[in-house]
Amino acid sequence: VYKRQLISCVTVLIFYDVTSQMWPEDYSSINLPFREGNLYLVALGIDFLLINPVLEEIYWNVFLIHLGKESNKAQRHSLMHLFKVSFFFGLYHLFPIWYIFTFRAGVVVCFLMTLIGMFFLAIRLHFGLLAAILTHIGGDLGVGL
Repeated sequence: VYKRQLISCVTVLIFYDVTSQMWPEDYSSINLPFREGNLYLVALGIDFLLINPVLEEIYWNVFLIHLGKESNKAQRHSLMHLFKVSFFFGLYHLFPIWYIFTFRAGVVVCFLMTLIGMFFLAIRLHFGLLAAILTHIGGDLGVGL
């Protein structure tokens, strides 16, 4: 039933596995354009605070909600379906935290992000996609500060 969600999570796992093999441990040796200076920070901020929340909300709270085989709206919005999508949202955040910190920290973040994912879904279902995106931007802003 949830083949696409499983494929998405496997894709994320493969991506982090491949990048962990490609990227050197010393990130200072990576020669990225405009890595130094304010332009890099502005680009990173735009990505983290504007692009990422929009893409994540559309993918997790629109695309995956309508992915199930269930045909009517009541079944797609069942608590179990919403929990499964939120769990995959949390699982999606496990791998970068595990890679950067520890597996234990990744599990804690996975649990927290599952709850936050359920919160974002509730915001979207009750107030709309724009409200969920703005809430996500606010959350990212809180993490960034």
